[in-house]
Amino acid sequence: MAAGRVDLSAAERAIRYEFDPIANEWKSTMPCVSIDPKPFAVGSMRRAYRLHDMSRSGKEAEFVAKLCVDQKENPSVYWNDVQTQAIARLWAQKFNNHPRAPPKKIDFLVAFVLELIDRP
Repeated sequence: MAAGRVDLSAAERAIRYEFDPIANEWKSTMPCVSIDPKPFAVGSMRRAYRLHDMSRSGKEAEFVAKLCVDQKENPSVYWNDVQTQAIARLWAQKFNNHPRAPPKKIDFLVAFVLELIDRP
């Protein structure tokens, strides 16, 4: 899928889980997404794919989906990574809002677990 082009025939139903560190709970939505069939990058632990969330538009719809290279990886790895990222993002926001704020703001990307519900 080239930038700006969405393959509607590849649309998949999904459940998006995002961790809310203030409420200490997982929240979910059900978008339709399209994921490139080929990764654009491969590391030692993850493959990276372009993902388009069809419930959003423009740049807000473009994401990177990361899948473990090891298909037998325990799913808790994903959940723990996302939860850690959300907590780190909250602490970064608190740090940035401190009266003696840093000269440069810090931030963490919003991360979420995406369950592709039509896949086996």
